Amino acid sequence: MQMKNSIKLSILLIFLSSYISYSADSYIVKFKKTDRLLQIQKQNNITFKAILPETKQLINTYKLQQFQNQVVELSKYYVIENSNAISKLAGDPDIEFIEPNHIYHIEQVSLPNDSLFPEQWALKTIYATEAWQKATGRGIIIGMVDTGIDFEHPDLIHQTSINPKEDANHNGTFEPWNVNETRNGITGDLNGIDEDSNGYIDDVIGYDFVDESTAYFGDWANPDPIPTDEHGHGTSVAGVLSAEGNNKIGIIGLAYNSKILTARAFNAGGEGEADDIAQSIIYLALNGAKIINCSFGDYFRSQLENDAVLFAQSLGCIIVASSGNEGRSDPHFPSDQEGVISVGGCIEGGKIWSGSSYGVNLSLIAPAVNIATCDRNGNYRNISGTSFSAPYVSAAIALILETDSTLKSNEIKSLLITTAHKLNQDGWDARGANGILDVFNALSYIGKGNLEINYPKQFETFDKTKTSEIPIIANIMTPLFQSYQLQIAKSKNYTFTDYPISGNQAVINDTLGLLDIGQLQDSIYTISLKINLQNGQFLRLNKSIQIISSNSRNRINTLKTVSAYKNGKKIQIIAATTDFPSKFWIEVQKADNPDLHYRVDQVINNSTEHYLELNDLFASGDYIGTAYSSIGNSDTANAIFNFNFVAASFSEYNYITKPYSLKRGYLFNSVNDFYQSDIPTVIINDLSDFDIGKTEIYNFKDNHFILKDSSLEGWIPVKIGKSPFDNAPALLSIMYGHSILTTSPNNGGNPYSKAIFQSNVGQTLWGDNLFDIDKDGKDEMIAYNDTNFVIYRFTNGTYQYEKSIPKPKLSEKFTISMSSVVGDFDKDGKIEIFIPDIYGRFAIYQYNNQDFQLEYLDSSIYINQEPNPRITSIDLDGDGTPSIIIGTINTNQLFGEKANSTEPIWTFRLIKANDINSYTTAWEENFTGVRSGFHKEIGISFRNGTTVGNLDNDTGDELCISTFPNFMVMKWNKNSSEFTPIWIYKYAFSNSAIIYDFDKNGIADIGIATVDSTRFFELEDYLSKPSKPIISDASSIDENTIRIKFEKVPNAQIYKIYQVEIQPDGSSFITLKATTNLDSIIISNLSAGTYYYFLMTAIDSSKKIIESDFS
Repeated sequence: MQMKNSIKLSILLIFLSSYISYSADSYIVKFKKTDRLLQIQKQNNITFKAILPETKQLINTYKLQQFQNQVVELSKYYVIENSNAISKLAGDPDIEFIEPNHIYHIEQVSLPNDSLFPEQWALKTIYATEAWQKATGRGIIIGMVDTGIDFEHPDLIHQTSINPKEDANHNGTFEPWNVNETRNGITGDLNGIDEDSNGYIDDVIGYDFVDESTAYFGDWANPDPIPTDEHGHGTSVAGVLSAEGNNKIGIIGLAYNSKILTARAFNAGGEGEADDIAQSIIYLALNGAKIINCSFGDYFRSQLENDAVLFAQSLGCIIVASSGNEGRSDPHFPSDQEGVISVGGCIEGGKIWSGSSYGVNLSLIAPAVNIATCDRNGNYRNISGTSFSAPYVSAAIALILETDSTLKSNEIKSLLITTAHKLNQDGWDARGANGILDVFNALSYIGKGNLEINYPKQFETFDKTKTSEIPIIANIMTPLFQSYQLQIAKSKNYTFTDYPISGNQAVINDTLGLLDIGQLQDSIYTISLKINLQNGQFLRLNKSIQIISSNSRNRINTLKTVSAYKNGKKIQIIAATTDFPSKFWIEVQKADNPDLHYRVDQVINNSTEHYLELNDLFASGDYIGTAYSSIGNSDTANAIFNFNFVAASFSEYNYITKPYSLKRGYLFNSVNDFYQSDIPTVIINDLSDFDIGKTEIYNFKDNHFILKDSSLEGWIPVKIGKSPFDNAPALLSIMYGHSILTTSPNNGGNPYSKAIFQSNVGQTLWGDNLFDIDKDGKDEMIAYNDTNFVIYRFTNGTYQYEKSIPKPKLSEKFTISMSSVVGDFDKDGKIEIFIPDIYGRFAIYQYNNQDFQLEYLDSSIYINQEPNPRITSIDLDGDGTPSIIIGTINTNQLFGEKANSTEPIWTFRLIKANDINSYTTAWEENFTGVRSGFHKEIGISFRNGTTVGNLDNDTGDELCISTFPNFMVMKWNKNSSEFTPIWIYKYAFSNSAIIYDFDKNGIADIGIATVDSTRFFELEDYLSKPSKPIISDASSIDENTIRIKFEKVPNAQIYKIYQVEIQPDGSSFITLKATTNLDSIIISNLSAGTYYYFLMTAIDSSKKIIESDFS
């Protein structure tokens, strides 16, 4: 019997040893009684070590008499170190049991082996390593609306959500090439078929929705299934979300076992249109994303984007958004939208980041500064912003959903704010909301919560003359709930006062009480539900509402309308300001034809500024419009306005492409024979990397540009004048605030080979112009030193500083800008110099008796920022008398000096002398849809500028305007005293143009820097074809018949009307529909409810080219 027990115990111990860690030579023995203890030790040659000291002494020392029985039982435990004796002891009748002396381990977390994990301080702050013992996001798809993703990044290549039906090669990764093409032995995934019938062809890992109307760098048009990240932001967000873990490289994402579904809505510069964002959100919601991360936002509220978020939420998606990086409390979207989880930022050490915005909907904060994550091209970087706080919360939600997929959005939000690490003993802070994300605490929390103010809705407006009370309806349920108190604060100060609505009972979708708004002033209020917890802390739920009354009715305070060219077509812009944030729309009709009417609605805007474009006007004439501003359904203001619209557009066809070209360059519009070989020489700066690079000198020979010389220093040429020594060409150049004047050797050659003047080291001097101001036969050098324009005169064999040109005294300091124009502008025989300032103002000085005297001052401020105006001189009629063109971003035209976020408008003006010492703005035109300035996100400066030249052999210069991405040519019309549009090139990247007849055919070429090279064109003989007809009216007579009216073209004999038919695949063809010799035409047999597109031309058989461009 004893042997059987021994065998059983031995088998048990062998079994245990296979899966439990214990000391192989140490066992615990418990005796039934210890009378034979010494005898057993001696018989088996073993030693027992007592667990407790001598029992009686222990009881007396610690006064454990009442626990004597328990102490006695513990005193029967002993440890033996001899495993060989176990079999002998197992059958002893005085031994109750024997067990291994098990080795326990402290509760430590194994750390990932990713090489950059030690730099990921954020994961430590949110207790990620502890959380990973419970969940890693497995099985959860996180949707990401961003700039795309580097799907070949070694830390992300396995982290994308693969659509198996579209994965044509079935290898579980994305190969963005055709199925019939093989690269490195792998066929592509793109076959042009929508295998899963979701409406998106080849969407293996997501979709690219970027489809902009204004050209940009990279992939800016035509949605496609390749969501490549050309910016880097999306790749960095993806790294925070789900970078692969434990692969020994790079970083680890918080939800490293989740998958990312990517919707690209932002271009290479990090700019995204509302419709692309909305389509992205809808796509993600319909294609499996449980969470949608929105690391973007603005203070503009788009109704379309709002509705897309609501749609995604209706499908059960949880929307997480960054709160913004400006440290502001203004409403920010989508983060402050109803139901969205808004995430702010903290720094290492658990302090609130100063740049973190804190709108009314802020829920919690997460790490935002110096975040180690992925970057484009397989790289890594440290980056900051709430854009990287939001994905920590999105990833945390993925971990939570892995453990409980039934949780709804509000339950998860309640869980996150309840379990967040509190920033103070109260638990809530205005800038940090309910605390810092604590993932482990959230995963460890027992019980569900439901905390939400269901009514009023966020940013709702109430007219207290119509409604005196509003119900406060809420869900208040959380395991630690103790009580609630309604509080209210005016505007954004977060100084809350109690309102008599409180309770200590949990509620679900119940009315807590009525808020008497009749006692409130007309203002914006924050309604706050303070939820007190049993641990002494509290949470807050906030809603912003606006109270109005008959004393504060909405008004349209200002309303302005201007016309502008946008992408080559004239449009009308309407801008207004209102007392309250409101819905804004306009209704416009032609004064002489009420049937020709339009309505344009602005999406909901939480600003009091409103901006609309009428893009579809085609008929010239007078228009009457009404603008409407509505606050909900309670208060609608209106204002009537009038404008005259002149339909106009640039032609894309009036050119011939030349067979020669240069690399993409920063252009200098002067051609010279520097090498004295009767060969034209041009100078450019290399723009291959989009930044101004080395100086390159080309000769044009045999229909080719041949590189002759170059300078690695990157001098930028600005003016050609005459050498004071021998009247040879002298070249003025600048670089980083330094100036140099050079010339060629005596027998011709590199124009940089011989220095005439060079500014001193440490001196800021921007050379700008060369002109013989005092008519002594030697050019003066005009420059500026960031404070004044200065004159250098050639004296004693060198250029020496002579004097500064005084600045006009204005209340708003006259701050000089680059560029000047010199000449006799008013034909008084004296030289003037035109100097602009950064605000678009200008001063004209006359040189008289060796001094500069202020002759004319324009003090109108056009801009409150500091991009330099673009200026040039222009000879309008070929008589040698210069006028001035100045182009300025016109921020003040629509909203005055008030800062605004509307699309910038460039205004170009012609400044012309109307008498001696008197000047006027003889012409003015606006251009919008322009990108300008330095874009730090992509490290590129957009190129904008203006230059002139004779392009058609007619008298006078043509005006060339480059407003990225468009390059336009305009001609001065002497009869109407205005510039008329001639030609547009829509993909330019040009600061200027090179205008010269290189092929000697009698017509000047125009060289333009484009997105890939510097191309040369020649304008067609556009004067030898008729003007295009201007449509004045188009309206329906009945449901099947329309009438088109137009202005006749002089000498045209007939007019042709073409119909454009667009095919389902997007292609189109044109058919002749009708002809007429009248000023109108009726087209019949049309189908009701169908859109028709028509083009029109004029025919003049006396012209060299008999048919005009399309109207």
